Amino acid sequence: SVEKATVLLIFHVATKTEDAGQEHLDDALALQAACRCGSERLLAKLRGEEHGVYTVSMTLGRNSLSPHGHISISFDCDPRRRELLTSAVLNELSELQKVGPSSAETDAVAAGMADTHARNLKSSAANSYWLFFLLEAYKGERLRIAKAGAPEVVDPQKVETTALAASHGYAERVKALV
Repeated sequence: SVEKATVLLIFHVATKTEDAGQEHLDDALALQAACRCGSERLLAKLRGEEHGVYTVSMTLGRNSLSPHGHISISFDCDPRRRELLTSAVLNELSELQKVGPSSAETDAVAAGMADTHARNLKSSAANSYWLFFLLEAYKGERLRIAKAGAPEVVDPQKVETTALAASHGYAERVKALV
């Protein structure tokens, strides 16, 4: 059996809370798009150029109603190349922050996320997929009311409007946010 190292990098990221309504959903969408773009770029660098990994994972994690999240990057590699590949990741992320994604990367991320969205809507789990948007909108409305110190009456119209806005023009919003 060949030894391998598992590298896990975790970065703190500020996120909008659910009471921000559409801004919260756009923020989450932008962070997911950034993770997808980062994953593709890191895979090209670490597998394509460095020949050091088979796959790279870059994901957003957060707890409900929290303004804090994290982006996790993980990959397995030869233990002797761990430091070199970790430096390559940090350098590539720094470059991505400075220059931003290329138009080809933006197009690929938008197309990929739009395709995933379309597949989720057509799948047997479409109700669960929509439930995510509705729950996010509902939690946001409850949090907004709690912060205002108002009596707890959730406006179902506001929840529905936020949830529908989140899915309307999904592909265009992804491209604009990347």
